[in-house]
Amino acid sequence: MKTKKITLDKTYTVYLGWHEFKLSPRTWQGLSVLSPFVAVPKKFFHASLVVFASEDTPHYQNDERFFGNVGGRKYMTVGGTSTLETASVPALSKMFSGYVKGEINRKADRKLGIKLKWEKLPITDITRLLALVDNFNKTNAHGPLIYTFHGGLQHYNSSSYMRGLLNAYGLKTFNKSLACIGWNNPVPSHYFY
Repeated sequence: MKTKKITLDKTYTVYLGWHEFKLSPRTWQGLSVLSPFVAVPKKFFHASLVVFASEDTPHYQNDERFFGNVGGRKYMTVGGTSTLETASVPALSKMFSGYVKGEINRKADRKLGIKLKWEKLPITDITRLLALVDNFNKTNAHGPLIYTFHGGLQHYNSSSYMRGLLNAYGLKTFNKSLACIGWNNPVPSHYFY
């Protein structure tokens, strides 16, 4: 599948991007042992947002989270991860421990070239979107959410976070046709308020 051409609006343009990951045989075997009740795919997808801003927007001039240059536009990424992603622990431990958190400009999400599929979203209120991200990371009223690679009934992952964020913003339907672990188990919307 080829990456679709990105078209940019006059102010903000938000795309949902799908990253493809292929597990090494060793990592796949380790995950399969640690998740005996879940079928671990050898290839899967992770969802994140890319927000492009034009020179006419206040974020372009005043928000340091917008960086880079794609088609003359600055951009930022929004994604979910584990609180242990940057910790000095074994890679497999990071996939089954820590808590879910939202992250702006996560290193893995900034690699725009690895996205296989783009979906343009009708998000125009960027301030509201970023407030939902901030609220999720700041509020402890509902307790932390346990992060696991495969998600689950009471566990979540980065794709669960992304689906929950979009639901909280008010977007409920998507043209998702790729295997995205955790997508069908979104973080409940009240975690973002």
